[in-house]
Amino acid sequence: MLTVYTIDIREVSRRTGLGKKAISARMDPLASRFDPAFPLPIRRGRFIGWVEAEVVAYLARCEEESGFHCGLH
Repeated sequence: MLTVYTIDIREVSRRTGLGKKAISARMDPLASRFDPAFPLPIRRGRFIGWVEAEVVAYLARCEEESGFHCGLH
């Protein structure tokens, strides 16, 4: 059985360096800071969180493409 680890918005914020509003903007197609590559949250019962592996992969892609941490440029 595959185990999927999820993290909450506080942990996504800590890892990306983005605030809650900036995270929301990255997921909103109408926002100027929209990033279609940003991972979307999932719902597990009452918990809403992000798949940890997707967040890690996103950060790795950002660092690879730009040489910078995604939330800091």
